[in-house]
Amino acid sequence: MSDWIAAVTMGLGLLGSGTSVVAPQPVEAAPVTPQTTQVEEAAPGDLVTFHFVATTTKGREVANSERRGMPYTVRLGAAGTPATLTESLIGAKPGETRRTGLIRADVAMPGLKPAQGTSDPMTYRMMVLRVQRTNRS
Repeated sequence: MSDWIAAVTMGLGLLGSGTSVVAPQPVEAAPVTPQTTQVEEAAPGDLVTFHFVATTTKGREVANSERRGMPYTVRLGAAGTPATLTESLIGAKPGETRRTGLIRADVAMPGLKPAQGTSDPMTYRMMVLRVQRTNRS
């Protein structure tokens, strides 16, 4: 039985006893989410949203998040975020483009499956869309 139904049932029982009770009104619960603040420069712990284009050393494009319309958001310095990616985005500002060379095996981005081997170096061009600081308490 939901809390609301239990409260209504209990209220109806009290109404029969001559006690004045107002039945509870249903309230939609808002999801609890961390508060975020837009910031100027990315720092460890910030959420950074960016588009990227990955190319081989021969210049062949193998992944493009903008073309798919699916930017990535990572928490800088978090487990699962490659250290090289974090280092490349520290200090980045919205609207800025950063480039970095990464080895495919170091980058675990869903949907990125280059046709070449996992140890081949790749160049990533990252266009920063948003930097957010999360207030976690």
